[in-house]
Amino acid sequence: MSALTTKVADRINANIHERTLEGSYKLVLEGAPLFIDQSGATLSDQDADCTIRMSEENFTKLVKGELNPAMAVMTGKIKISGDLKLATKLSSLLS
Repeated sequence: MSALTTKVADRINANIHERTLEGSYKLVLEGAPLFIDQSGATLSDQDADCTIRMSEENFTKLVKGELNPAMAVMTGKIKISGDLKLATKLSSLLS
């Protein structure tokens, strides 16, 4: 697992109790899967309602506001499968 994936999991787990989360997510950065649901984030490769794949570089740009999510999806920098509505809600966990 990458250091970034571990850092993202720690950040989500620190804030998960303050938020209500619909469904489940799998965030894959550089092949390192992170499963996220209402109970928290775990470094595991489980089936999820929404899967989001991107490079660590693009993830960092996205979080910093340097990458437009819609353009990134249209240009293939971010790949989403499953429930697309859930993908739009994941950003609230990362803020």
